[in-house]
This record gives sequence, structure tokens and C-alpha cells, in this order.
Amino acid sequence: MKTDKNSSTHTTSGAQPNPESTIPDTNHNDGRLKTPARISYERWLEKYRPIPNPLDLNATFDGRMFETYGAELEFVCAQSPSTIWTLVECDGKIRICQGLHFVNRLGYFVTEIAANKDRYFSIKAD
Repeated sequence: MKTDKNSSTHTTSGAQPNPESTIPDTNHNDGRLKTPARISYERWLEKYRPIPNPLDLNATFDGRMFETYGAELEFVCAQSPSTIWTLVECDGKIRICQGLHFVNRLGYFVTEIAANKDRYFSIKAD
């Protein structure tokens, strides 16, 4: 067993005791989970202004939702990440969350106004 003279960490065979700790966490500013800011769907429409889907004039959510595949997904992925929002279903609840998500996704929105990176939004959409 080796001991680093500047650390109280003990290792064996030169292996790191927690290799995950060497991977930088680029998704969080300080490692703490953010509490979602809750705003109404109506307030979200006013504040962030989701754009109409130019590829499907009959899209749901009054023509604003984008599908999760094909040309619509390509269009969404070409937008600024801070303007992408995902409609998700989790535990029977429908919510709009900022960012591009794949798990439990139902569709996407693209907004004119970018989301603040320091906040996390969860908008009740059902």
C-alpha cells in the first residue's frame, strides 16, 4: 500500500481510489443540483416565445412542437442549445424542460429567447 505524503488517501498498486473524480464535471457550475424554477405554460409562452414549426404546419401545441426524428430533429439540433426545450413524460406527468433530452421525450420546442443557464425550468404542460 502506497501513501502520498501530501494526502491522506491510500492506494494500492498505484491505482486511483476513485477514478471518476478525475473526470471534470462540465454540466454543473458547482456540483450541486439545481432546484427547478416553476413557471406556468402561459408565462413560458410569453417570456421565451417558442417559434412555429416551419416543417409541419399542423404540429401540435398550436404548431410549435417539433418531432423527435428526421428533418424536424435535425432542425432542432441545428439551433442554439440554450433555445431548445424538450417535452417529456415522467411518472404520468407532462413537463417542458430546458435543453435537448432523449429519455422520455415526446417532442421539442425552439424558442426565440434563450434560457438562462443558471436556472433550470420545469413547466407543467398537461
